[in-house]
Amino acid sequence: MVDYYTLTAQETCKALKTTDKGLSNHEAEQRLHKYGFNELKKEKYISPWKILFQQFTSPLVWILLVALIIS
Repeated sequence: MVDYYTLTAQETCKALKTTDKGLSNHEAEQRLHKYGFNELKKEKYISPWKILFQQFTSPLVWILLVALIIS
């Protein structure tokens, strides 16, 4: 993986196989078909209650709860 922030503008364009004027329509269509749209995939929604109850699956949490009750 290349750290593009460390490269000059010309080096970045060369690494991405483009120019400072951008991609041609043909090249943009090819990359769209190859890589897909520039969007994030939706993650499955997890309710806050489920997150809360998942916190109690750790044995360390149970030990701390027992210590809290004893104290």
